[in-house]
Amino acid sequence: QGPQVLGRGDDLQALRRLLDEHALVTVAGAGGIGKTHLAQGAARERIGALPDGVWWVELTAIADPALVPAAVGHALGISFEGAGDATRAVLSELRGRSALVVLDSAEHLLDGVAAFVAAVREGAPRVKLLVTSQKLLHAVDEHVFRLGPLSLPASDEPAAASASGAVTLFVERARAVDSRFALTAENRAAVIDICRQLDGIPLAIELAAARLPLLGVEGLRARLHERFKELTGGSRVGLRRHQTLRAALDWSHGLLRPPE
Repeated sequence: QGPQVLGRGDDLQALRRLLDEHALVTVAGAGGIGKTHLAQGAARERIGALPDGVWWVELTAIADPALVPAAVGHALGISFEGAGDATRAVLSELRGRSALVVLDSAEHLLDGVAAFVAAVREGAPRVKLLVTSQKLLHAVDEHVFRLGPLSLPASDEPAAASASGAVTLFVERARAVDSRFALTAENRAAVIDICRQLDGIPLAIELAAARLPLLGVEGLRARLHERFKELTGGSRVGLRRHQTLRAALDWSHGLLRPPE
């Protein structure tokens, strides 16, 4: 099922429209941007709406592109005997079905995923395919939804904070680790500044919010500022959001004790 999709109402609606209109949709974006969570939200909406089900296929642990059809087959509950053709077995199972198959984290298996997707499009045309990947498949009928960072407040005013997807996620994750936490007039500016420093990247925000009980809002804000000032003093090659995400990971790792 996956957790609730926070701060992504507009993105979820846009992805829903793409899936309604097209058979193959790829959610593309940088690591940590929230592709999997958004896909989970879209898949949940279709449970019960599609007569033949929704199937989730996690590809992260697969190293060989040739194993993509077998991974889908296992998700569908197909039992493979001997060295049979996994693609043929999956197509036999899916043919005639009205279903959604989600292939999550495909960027390291592009050739295998693209070949499998092409086979499904030809052999089981009523099946919709949703792919999450840092890179595009470049398939013939692929429609791409590019996922960006969570929205940041346009100002420090309460209404702007409430409308921000980044602040919404931070507050919810902060409450998960400290039920007493609330966004107030006293801490609002610090929370907004934290979200801005993290460029609205969901993974970075979750890592930061997890440290709230240890540091408090102002302590968290100060530590982020100190850490980022140190880490951004060198090379500026690449996207800033990638530098920020690395900084968040390094910062969080630096707070761990040696045994952790």
